[in-house]
Amino acid sequence: MPSGHHPATLALRVGFLGILLAAGAVRADVDSPADVDIPPGAVADALLDLAAQTGISIVFVRSETFEARSTGARGRLSARQALPLLLGRTCLHYVAITPTLIAMREGCRGISEPARATSAAPVALTEVLPPGVEEVIVREPYVTGSRIRLPSADTLTHVDILDRTDIELAGNQDIGALLRTLPAVAGNATSTLVTNGGDGTANITLRGLPASNTLVLLNGRRANPDPWGGRSVDLNSIPLGVVDRIEVLKEGASALYGSDAIAGVVNIVTRNELRGLDVSGYYGRSSRDDLATRNTNLTYGGDVANLSITLGASYYDQQPIFSRDRSRSASSDDRLLGGSNKRSSATSPARVTVNGVPLTLSDTSLDGSDPSHFRPATAADLFEYRDFTVAVVPSERYSLFADLRHPAPYGEGYAELLYTDTQAHNTLAPAPLFTAFEMLDLTVAADAAFNPFDVPVRDVRRRFTESGARDIVNETKTIRAVVGWNGGV
Repeated sequence: MPSGHHPATLALRVGFLGILLAAGAVRADVDSPADVDIPPGAVADALLDLAAQTGISIVFVRSETFEARSTGARGRLSARQALPLLLGRTCLHYVAITPTLIAMREGCRGISEPARATSAAPVALTEVLPPGVEEVIVREPYVTGSRIRLPSADTLTHVDILDRTDIELAGNQDIGALLRTLPAVAGNATSTLVTNGGDGTANITLRGLPASNTLVLLNGRRANPDPWGGRSVDLNSIPLGVVDRIEVLKEGASALYGSDAIAGVVNIVTRNELRGLDVSGYYGRSSRDDLATRNTNLTYGGDVANLSITLGASYYDQQPIFSRDRSRSASSDDRLLGGSNKRSSATSPARVTVNGVPLTLSDTSLDGSDPSHFRPATAADLFEYRDFTVAVVPSERYSLFADLRHPAPYGEGYAELLYTDTQAHNTLAPAPLFTAFEMLDLTVAADAAFNPFDVPVRDVRRRFTESGARDIVNETKTIRAVVGWNGGV
């Protein structure tokens, strides 16, 4: 590739064919005017310069035809106006794939006919490229935000990209569940699978580091953090229906963004080229007739006056799985699986330690008013808290999203609005009491009315089963509004 081109020029290799892609730093479309100054030279070089100066993407298979001479173009022109000037009477014409993507096609129509578009309506890219090209992937000129330099032919960026097709084929109904499938994700990330201490939020932990060390961006800009989890971002606050792709930079980027990007960066890019209404729905349940999950997404994209608009609405409802309903999670005694016995010593009836010996009632019908009512506690006298807990936290979410873009001669104005209301209902075992571990002195005095042992009892462990399971409701509301200008001269 000749040197001296715009840094947004990207070379891709598909099979044995060279596919050249040029993308400008400012988003535009084929009809957006720009200051074009392209000198005479090879057609291939002229196309790359045009892409860089107008902010569109141009895909073509480089061949001898593209080495033909172009007379150049200069002035205030859109890509659609400049292309006939650059192509002249060559055996080339172009096809609009999307409003921001043009594909070149070889083929002469006669020496006297000037170059023009073969179709006014967008077509599939596979209909344009010659046989032998199985797949061409066109990406934006940025990967994880404006601070990371644009890719070029001699640089590599280690980024995992999940595009819209990957998202739909995966079948996941939220971003947190989708990202858990990536090999780079490891560690103690929160999700609806975290019950004791979970709040229904979801975050990502790259390379086993805390979630606060993974930076989450929305359209290349920082997302507001989860109010419960501190500096980490609740991925569930972003509806999956409006996501176009997810870019995961697995390398540390703390030099660019700070300590919250030590583990890497996740950039969630929303859909902004949709034209029309996209409606999707999901309903599923487990074979045990639980975990009923509903997800409905409505996304609309279109142009109003000189505005590009994307609107999205999402409703998500997930019912629980109780730990007791699965053999794998029914017991917290994992000794048969090579683990430890994690059942609780806070029991009902109570477990008391007298003179270093743990005791419990020998019969639940006794009231414990006499020392003879007690017997030494054994390893079997433990409380199974998983009889009450959930293995999957039920949650309900409403989300609204709006993206407005206004192209202008020297850039693009944009506005984003995100609103999400999430409710998660967690169920825990009845509240326990451990007097020996409380900050206050809760020793039962020797002369207390309900102490039959005539000695102080400092260690009393009891589970208040009469009060029932604890029901914890976590409700979060996320509001994000961004207004800005992206552009340059």
